[in-house]
Amino acid sequence: DVWDVIWGGEKPMDLTYFTAVLKSTTFPPYDPWFAGGYINYYYYGFVYTGVLTKLLSIIPTVAYNLNLSMLFSFTGLAVFSIAYDLVAANKKTTVGQGSKATPLHPSNRRLPTPSPLHQRPSVAVTLSPLQRISITAGLIAATLAILLGNLGEVGVVTDAWYKAGNPALEESVPLVGTAVRTLDGGFKILSGQPAPIYPGDWFFTASRALNWNDGEAAPITEFPFFTFLYGDLHAHMIALPLTMLALAWAVSLILKTKEKTASGEWRVASEDSTVNRQSKIENRKSSWWETALIWFVGALTIGVLQATNIWDLPTYAVIGVLAVIYAAYEQNGRSFSLQLLGQIGVQTALLIGLALLLFWPFSSNFGAGFTSIGVWDGSTSQLGNYLVIYGLFLFFVLTHLAREFRNWANGWTEENLRQWETAARPLLLALGLYVILLFVLFRMTYWVAPVVLTLTIVAGLLGLRPNLPAARRIVLILIASALAITLFVEFFVVENTVGRMNTVFKFYMQVWLILSVVGGVTAVWAWPSIKKKATTRK
Repeated sequence: DVWDVIWGGEKPMDLTYFTAVLKSTTFPPYDPWFAGGYINYYYYGFVYTGVLTKLLSIIPTVAYNLNLSMLFSFTGLAVFSIAYDLVAANKKTTVGQGSKATPLHPSNRRLPTPSPLHQRPSVAVTLSPLQRISITAGLIAATLAILLGNLGEVGVVTDAWYKAGNPALEESVPLVGTAVRTLDGGFKILSGQPAPIYPGDWFFTASRALNWNDGEAAPITEFPFFTFLYGDLHAHMIALPLTMLALAWAVSLILKTKEKTASGEWRVASEDSTVNRQSKIENRKSSWWETALIWFVGALTIGVLQATNIWDLPTYAVIGVLAVIYAAYEQNGRSFSLQLLGQIGVQTALLIGLALLLFWPFSSNFGAGFTSIGVWDGSTSQLGNYLVIYGLFLFFVLTHLAREFRNWANGWTEENLRQWETAARPLLLALGLYVILLFVLFRMTYWVAPVVLTLTIVAGLLGLRPNLPAARRIVLILIASALAITLFVEFFVVENTVGRMNTVFKFYMQVWLILSVVGGVTAVWAWPSIKKKATTRK
């Protein structure tokens, strides 16, 4: 239990709302704090967690804690699934050409010798290399998402070591006096001396890892592990698995479209000479139901975010639209036309319109307290604080971008380079203007923006390369999207939400999960190269 007198959470409020939703006979649910009123909040998370509570007849106080473990596992499973599918879809990149999954054929099964206690022998399934590496990616992604946190507590520990050390050492030892004092304090604490750390700081400091100016509310830098450990059944916690469900839909739409395009299914369905009339009718019926279900699920997964945690709606609506655009581009033979633009317009309107329509009963009774975005003119994030939060993820990002650039450069030919000669001057001019922009940002004390903007542009440009496998393109799009979100909160803020405290909080949580998926996938993609280099050195 990490509850603290000062840093204690809001469990009583959450339990009150949860109980009110369970007891309500009409919706919107009644407001437990205001007689005659109703809850004007994105309360739908309590509805979908409350359904199981009522079906299983569990009392709210017990269900509250069971919900924490359920949401924790749902979030981890969702992240695992996305990373698994991305790696499995990129067969050639992960296991090389010619690798095939081991079929579940009797010849590939090992049957143990039956024992008197076990009349039914178990079947051991042999995993293919692709399955093993996909599972590894999923496990890494899930670990990053729900088991690891930022490096904020490292600073708490080193600060405690420093305070416990002998001050005289810092003055007597030149140059490295601070390090010597810190190590001295560390030995003392490890030997049993109490650490000079306030009990609440052991866990709470990590949730305030960004810098802020005097008079400002500290930006919240929670991550899923902290959220579940803290145990407040807030909207942002309940929405975590739902956001990954929306991302999974977007990823599956692209991968499924790519699979159908590669197999020629889109082409076969339109060629009368290759199939008979009856098979065409059956194919169209099957395709119609499948298409209808895909769009309904997509609208449902995006629309539910409006009623569960409205902060997540814009981000995953944009990601959903990007998936629609990419899928339509693939279906139209990777060529731009009026037909393509029309298809994108209709499908985007269908997705967003249906998402809003499905949850219109909620939105028609909900009055948002914040509806405008303003320019943020307060503190800007220090690069060191940013690395404390996202340093590990940036390691995966930088490594992957370097590998993608190397793969791109390996395909350059003299003819390709000559084609760039005509654009040399415009490119040099654009590069010069960009350098000036970076200089201006530094002068305005935007320390994070120049770095993040550069990485976002690089990831975006690499993702626009032709003939790139769908899974690799998705990962690059996710990198660019996640970094762009962290760039957004440097310049803009959702107004009337306590400075940029909640703006950073809500959007940084989204970035954490997206980059967790990226981290798991890119880690296993990089491993063959690392292993090959290690073998070469030997």
